[in-house]
Amino acid sequence: MTETRTKRAYHSPLRQRRAAESRQRIIESSLSLFNELGYSGTTMSAIAKRAAVSVESVHGVGQKGDLLLMAFRLAYNGDSRVTDPSWFDQVDATDDPEKGLDLWIAEQIAANERAAGLWLACRAAAAVEPAISQALQEQIEARLQGYVRAVRWMARAGLLDGEPPEDRLIDFAGAVNVMVSPETYIQLVHDWGYDHARYEGWLRRALTGMLAASTLAKQGK
Repeated sequence: MTETRTKRAYHSPLRQRRAAESRQRIIESSLSLFNELGYSGTTMSAIAKRAAVSVESVHGVGQKGDLLLMAFRLAYNGDSRVTDPSWFDQVDATDDPEKGLDLWIAEQIAANERAAGLWLACRAAAAVEPAISQALQEQIEARLQGYVRAVRWMARAGLLDGEPPEDRLIDFAGAVNVMVSPETYIQLVHDWGYDHARYEGWLRRALTGMLAASTLAKQGK
């Protein structure tokens, strides 16, 4: 009687860990390159070089559009400060409106420094990549809700003269979005050469100017 042997599947925790680490490096390298060079300027070979892997390994993780989507999700969904808005609780809890505004402005600047270029890369790719278009739209809606929450806090903190009605609330949130958007950041910092301090000063003046103007308008001055 012939003994039948069952072939055991090869399992190597070390190999699996190295494969996972390689995949993570590829996605992180994709994020940094898309952020620096945009969608058209980023190549698979450049990603491979930065991740210290072969081009074949990069293709094994995904094609260029796939990598952009993975990078986008890492930058936004993978960042707890985006998916978990509890960082805003620090702003909400402070009894000093100016300190709260400082915290909020600092977070907006950090977000733009982290991924403004990636945001523009996703906008460029969204026309031909439906999955990226959907992810971008979801993030746009989440950003709007975040700015609405910020405007409501500004009203409670006395930076606005009372909370605006719902239609005006969206207008204020839209104005805030324009000021802190990745597009505005790219124009001022990358195109016009603002450094961190100058951009921060501009953003603070623009925001406080809007708040002051809205209060004066309500008072009829």
